[in-house]
Amino acid sequence: MTEKEFDIIADSKIFLGCEREKLRQTLAIGCKTERFASSQAICEPHTLLKSIGIILDGSALVLSSDSDRHVLLRRLMPGDIFGVSSVFSKDCSFVSKIAAKSNCSVAFIPDTVMSELLENDSTIMYNYINFLSDRIRFLNKKIRFFTSGSAERRLALYLDSFKTSNVKLEESMSALADMLDIGRASLYRAFDRLVADGFIKREKDFISLTDPQKMVNHYNDK
Repeated sequence: MTEKEFDIIADSKIFLGCEREKLRQTLAIGCKTERFASSQAICEPHTLLKSIGIILDGSALVLSSDSDRHVLLRRLMPGDIFGVSSVFSKDCSFVSKIAAKSNCSVAFIPDTVMSELLENDSTIMYNYINFLSDRIRFLNKKIRFFTSGSAERRLALYLDSFKTSNVKLEESMSALADMLDIGRASLYRAFDRLVADGFIKREKDFISLTDPQKMVNHYNDK
């Protein structure tokens, strides 16, 4: 592991603020790094995964495990982590598909190493709990998107979830339509409606929100 790769791991959400030298010594025992080519599967549904993975370079996509289509759930960039919920679960099989978006390297830290780190560093333990809590909130937001009624409301909730007035869309319109579980034509109409109602300004992939909370409330019953 290079010094740059170690820094990416040490600065990730789970290890931020921990005792770096102890982390370095523990990772030297059991952490391994793998390289993946663009579009190559990193984890498939039902893969037995007893490790957390951390993206070291490049990028990857987390996709749903639906056999008929792969809905984009989120993107993984250097420092982003996956597999946290399966490490200590009785069912350690992976529930989503992760594929390399570009050539990328991934550090895999097995459950035995994670157990040692959690037992010996309370900072890592609390970071781990916070990370799992954030993932629960993320999944709750996804459920909210899928069960929120009109296409306008689903889009409004999605844009509001960024918690910023300036949003750059990373997904294609097809991927975003799949993510919100609406048709592509309905998504285009929803964008047009939000623009016409004065809640957003759009220039290609850049979205400016004028009043996110008012926007969400406006489409609450529509």
